[in-house]
Amino acid sequence: MSDPGPGVTVAFLPEKYNGPLKVGDHLEALDGKPIENARQLMQVLEKTEATRSAVVMVVRGKDRLRIETRIVVPHREPVLTARVKAQFVPDDRQILLISRSVTEMRVTIPPEWIPAGLVWNGLTLENVKTAGCYALKLEKELLHAGPCQ
Repeated sequence: MSDPGPGVTVAFLPEKYNGPLKVGDHLEALDGKPIENARQLMQVLEKTEATRSAVVMVVRGKDRLRIETRIVVPHREPVLTARVKAQFVPDDRQILLISRSVTEMRVTIPPEWIPAGLVWNGLTLENVKTAGCYALKLEKELLHAGPCQ
């Protein structure tokens, strides 16, 4: 990665590789655009969103070769993330919950917050009158709450 370029020299190929590249080949261009260095090539490959055909210009010794190939984008399972942000607003006596990708959660409400209103993603639960653990569930714009089990 630290080679300043221009281009990228092939330093390694997998043991059972039988394609057109050879160790020592110098990659000059990808799809007609010069390859500045390894870092720039990696950026181009990382931005590639789908498997596609590509043309690579290679210098091997004194010869320049045009190699038709494919850039293969590995299948990656989508990563699902969930986030929750909670805040107690003492002036309004409100417990505010904001979440993404969450439909159920448990919330422990301390005695000093009672009584309080509970608002989750804009849906309001009537005043919470006792401290403790609450199991919350969102269903079609309805907020359900009950004691934790």
